[in-house]
Amino acid sequence: MIEKILHAIASSYALTDVRGVILSWFTLDGSLVASQWTLQTTKSIEQLVNILYNALGSSQDISSFAVDIVKDVIEQTDKEKFVWLDMSTYGICIVANGMSGIMLPWTTWIHSSKDALAAVKKKYTITGKVRLYSFTTDRILIK
Repeated sequence: MIEKILHAIASSYALTDVRGVILSWFTLDGSLVASQWTLQTTKSIEQLVNILYNALGSSQDISSFAVDIVKDVIEQTDKEKFVWLDMSTYGICIVANGMSGIMLPWTTWIHSSKDALAAVKKKYTITGKVRLYSFTTDRILIK
């Protein structure tokens, strides 16, 4: 399967490019099984995909993968700009106290950056002051 994933990525990107990657596994009914990610890295796409793939482990219930290649990451220091982020275009990452969490663009039940922020904080139990980042990705689906 790793060869199939790398082949799909290579049709759009050089595997030697240094970019962040988000790798997600889905069941037949489209439910997320697991996800591993690195937004910023010094590793090539090929190295990072291999690391993330191995970290996910194996499961019999996997029917598809989504590979999100990170195009840009911007620290959001202006709260007014953050509030108006288009969540169909941007994902968010929050970092606080050694914890981090992300919400991908296109998440169907997220309608605003405030919704995304609240969901990420709750899922990853992040409290206190956070650093906010936005990012965009190119999504590659592999069945």
